[in-house]
Amino acid sequence: MLEQKTNETTLETTTILERIAQQILVAYAWVSGPAMSEQDRIKEELAKSHRLEMELDSTSIVG
Repeated sequence: MLEQKTNETTLETTTILERIAQQILVAYAWVSGPAMSEQDRIKEELAKSHRLEMELDSTSIVG
């Protein structure tokens, strides 16, 4: 009886730890985002730069 209760507790603990580990992996995948190649990074930086330039142009005062 005691052995069965110990096995159930161990199983519950293992299940809880597995769930926690899975949630950590999900959070890490969400934070890290998709893998990008060097070319993708360059394109992304150029797009950000272009958007910033357009924002600055639209907010500049024409005198």
